[in-house]
Amino acid sequence: MTPLAQYKKAMNLILKQGRQRGDAECRALLEQASASNYAPAQYALATWFLFGCGVKKDLRRGALPLKKAARAGLGSAQYDLAVCYEKGAGVRCSPSMAFKLYQEAAEAGDCQAAAEVARCYCYGIGTRRHLRRAFEWFRKAASRGDVECQYSLARAYELGEGCRKNVRDARTWYRKAALAGDKDAKRAFADFSSCVP
Repeated sequence: MTPLAQYKKAMNLILKQGRQRGDAECRALLEQASASNYAPAQYALATWFLFGCGVKKDLRRGALPLKKAARAGLGSAQYDLAVCYEKGAGVRCSPSMAFKLYQEAAEAGDCQAAAEVARCYCYGIGTRRHLRRAFEWFRKAASRGDVECQYSLARAYELGEGCRKNVRDARTWYRKAALAGDKDAKRAFADFSSCVP
């Protein structure tokens, strides 16, 4: 059976037949696919151990297949491994490695990772603080629908952090974030609406 077939069979047993994560047959299938370097299987096993889904939570044991899946270019694995490095969960804490992995995942299209790259640049986590680059990444994530980044982008426009101050753009982004339910954006948009034509 190919690694893809092993992975699909394991996921089918869980999703369609109601087997629990950690089920012996499912785990064996995923371990076989993982041993053949099939990244989605490595990622599935990693998350089971990282979050204690059907198996005893073991951060170090989860980090091993997560590293393999991340090296294979799986964006979700890169993102989760970045979180592990930032928090020191199952791996030695390394903000610079976290930043590198967030950036790889973001460049592969992961919206959450783009938000984290922006945060890292904004606060100097794992990299030099650089407000212009933070602004660029906030804009990318905001354009992809990240509500928190829409608020952060609006605030950057309002204060001129990493960009030229632009009240109209600030109002536009506060409005988008407010319509998506962000409470801070709702207040900011209401303030802007009362003083900006």
